[in-house]
Amino acid sequence: MSRVKVTEIRGAFAFEGASYGPFQANGATPFVEVPAALASLTAILGSLALVAGILALVAPSIIDQSAQLGDKATEGIQRVQTWIKGPPLNVQDDQLDAVVAPTS
Repeated sequence: MSRVKVTEIRGAFAFEGASYGPFQANGATPFVEVPAALASLTAILGSLALVAGILALVAPSIIDQSAQLGDKATEGIQRVQTWIKGPPLNVQDDQLDAVVAPTS
């Protein structure tokens, strides 16, 4: 069973006996051995928590702008309908309604 060593020293990173960072690993450095599955699960859950946090920060602005987005979408659809009804296409209202109306 593989294990991942995680250090408790702030700013030091160590993996498989090699140290990275401002500190060097030695016998006095406190390491905690964590099973690889637990380390992976912790990384995945931490990533999901980070994404959820970012979404929680962005959600209020999305909600505030949703009405404006709906108005702009409606305006855009109306402009397309006006363009289709004019030259060179000259589509009639009943033709447009037949295309847009759901088929049953």
